[in-house]
Amino acid sequence: MGHDQKPYMSVNDLAKAVDDGDYVIPYFQRGYEWNPSMISDLFESILQDYFAGMLLFWELRNEFVEGQKWDPLWGAAETGKPKYAILDGQQRISSLYYALKGPEINLPGRKSYFNFFINLKNYFAEDYDSSITYGYSTNYDSIIELKNEKNEFIADSILPLRLVADETFFGTKESYSWAKSYAKELVPDKNDVAEVEFYQGKIIDLIKKIRDYEFPVQILDKDRELFDICNIFARINQKGMRLSIFDLMNAFVYPHGIELKKYWEEVPDELKNVDSKMNEYQLKEISLFKQDYCSAKYVYNLVPTTKIKKKELAGKLQETVLIKDKNEFLSLWNSSIENTKHVFSRLKNVGPYDFGAISDEYIPNTTIIPVMGAILWEHQKNYKSKIPEENLLPVLKKWYWSAILSNDYSGSSDSVMSEDFRDFKKWFETQDINSLRRIKKIEKPYIQSLELDECSKGSSLYNGILSILALNGSPDFFTGRPLHSGTFVKGTIHDHHIFPQKVHDLPKESSTLFKRTKDTILNRTLLLDDTNFQIQNKHPSEYLKIMKNKIKDTTKVENILTQHFISTKGHAFMVDDNYDEFVREREIKIKNALIELIV
Repeated sequence: MGHDQKPYMSVNDLAKAVDDGDYVIPYFQRGYEWNPSMISDLFESILQDYFAGMLLFWELRNEFVEGQKWDPLWGAAETGKPKYAILDGQQRISSLYYALKGPEINLPGRKSYFNFFINLKNYFAEDYDSSITYGYSTNYDSIIELKNEKNEFIADSILPLRLVADETFFGTKESYSWAKSYAKELVPDKNDVAEVEFYQGKIIDLIKKIRDYEFPVQILDKDRELFDICNIFARINQKGMRLSIFDLMNAFVYPHGIELKKYWEEVPDELKNVDSKMNEYQLKEISLFKQDYCSAKYVYNLVPTTKIKKKELAGKLQETVLIKDKNEFLSLWNSSIENTKHVFSRLKNVGPYDFGAISDEYIPNTTIIPVMGAILWEHQKNYKSKIPEENLLPVLKKWYWSAILSNDYSGSSDSVMSEDFRDFKKWFETQDINSLRRIKKIEKPYIQSLELDECSKGSSLYNGILSILALNGSPDFFTGRPLHSGTFVKGTIHDHHIFPQKVHDLPKESSTLFKRTKDTILNRTLLLDDTNFQIQNKHPSEYLKIMKNKIKDTTKVENILTQHFISTKGHAFMVDDNYDEFVREREIKIKNALIELIV
């Protein structure tokens, strides 16, 4: 394809060009992400001659062919002689190639191989939204193996899309034979020669229609510089499947020799797997440390050589470069990763100044991670000699729990994150705890007003209370083991019901709140899965007897329950299977524990 070519390219020519290795994906782009239903939607658009978007390519000059890192299209072979980088259209071209050529590779995040089909009955009934179907298998089928299933496909009136781009099939006697066999299935009278031939022609036309469908193409000249290309890519990809802050930064810093995507791939899985936005949070941590703010417009200031306006002490704006080069950026990136590891150590352990999130799912708010990382970073870099760690940690602990109870980190939290970091910088200078607004917000009346009967699984408060249970070393009901580690030799810890979810025949007069609150924190605690299995569907009065037989010490049983915020009164209500009074009493105990922790 060259500049003298018309500004359109057919589906079939695109598939051929991919096979020839003409296209590559810039390393600063994210990978292929479409799922089977999205691929089906693309072909449904093609069947209806709908506009399916423009393709944007950059013609590569020799120095970029040999001197840059490129990824092949999903499923395509790497030839080492690419002609064009795809700036817009990767998802569509990869989907076309996968469905039409059937490379021996699983779709992203899938363990199976997918084949796509045209449902001819639906297509000719003009039910286009149901005209593309797909099937999957753990075994890969070659095109020959696919053709061997001809009779089954014809009986179901489904045409494999892989036949459409198969040059040994299209236009051959074999293709006309398949089309005729399909036609006989579609017409009421198989002996009506004219009708069969009519549908046979329609099927051949349908195959040709898909092959000939054209995408408008724009080619950027090979004289464009890489920096310019990265900026164009970043801007056009803010439409459609919107790029994340990390994806955009990956494009912006690539011309500076910074392979951000690669650096993130090297980060330990224990950090990466907590949240899909953890890569973005690393950038926000750096932004907080460098400029006290972390919204997108500030993160983009981290691109080396970017000039920003900064206030001097006298209040006058002064233009300056925030990060001068690749080396400075990499130093900051590596420091942020180390700080995040430190944060994880605090979050997931159960020491005096740790936070008890023994499983990733119990971290109350992942948005708090970059703030804590930036705070610890600021202390280490600028205040370690002035403020010993033993003076910082109690304040950090109080701030953390105040932030969780405030629920301020549960929504769009860039402003909250920035505010808290700036408050800590003030505290570093004054040691005045009143400078920390999150702490000032949480007082005893605030905690008393919390609606724990609406505190359900997954909320920050719910996870925070489970973390406090882990910090308390709350023992398992049956084994007495402290539940402050994610896994034991025998069994795993999870949050489970105290009054089992499917318990039957609770006294009606004392279980009026059960349906509404059974899944809230008032009726949940940490237990071993094996213990939960044993108490499943039992009344508390029943399983408490088993518990007492196992523990063989009434005082110890009381102590175990107390550490789960179940008082002596609460224990008595369990013995009576009195759910309503149990949750009222437990709410009091949980709130008292929160008050003791913070106020």
